[in-house]
Amino acid sequence: EIYRAVQVLLRRNYIKELPSGEFRLSGRLFDMALQIPLYDRLLSISLPVLENVRTVLGQSVFLSILVDTQHVIIGKVEAEGEFGLTIKIGYPTPWVDSTPGQLLKALSQARSSMAEAERSPLASKAIRQMWLAEPNPRLAAITDIAVPVFRRGSPIAALTIPFLSFSGGPSERKCLSVARAWARTISDEISS
Repeated sequence: EIYRAVQVLLRRNYIKELPSGEFRLSGRLFDMALQIPLYDRLLSISLPVLENVRTVLGQSVFLSILVDTQHVIIGKVEAEGEFGLTIKIGYPTPWVDSTPGQLLKALSQARSSMAEAERSPLASKAIRQMWLAEPNPRLAAITDIAVPVFRRGSPIAALTIPFLSFSGGPSERKCLSVARAWARTISDEISS
């Protein structure tokens, strides 16, 4: 029965088989997930906010969620100027390999019964500050500034600025301040 179910999922392009023989969820399932009213509403509320963040800071900005153990970008706005970072929408990354993934995982753990002593120092820092600014694990010139978006007290997404320092650009502190303010705006709207 399991074999038949896997074959149907493969045939309908819901999963893909990797060369290693493992299976991965396809983009088709991601697209279907975005049709869920909560995520559809989250995106419709967030995209104008992301545009505002970009206009104020001149930096790229994206919105992401956790899907099981993966960090997934669901919305983005690229910087208009000479410098910026582009990120593919829907590409999954292990949560441990991304600052917003670590932030969302830490905040989710804070809501569980996990004892503080069992948390990593980074998770404790994320919970205490309610934001993270860490060097991007793949791109040395970028610091990921991630702030949570809440829905009725539960973290559902992260607004992230892949911060690039350039002459005449905003400071990291200014980016954090703007990101936190706009994330609160999204949180207020999605919770109402």
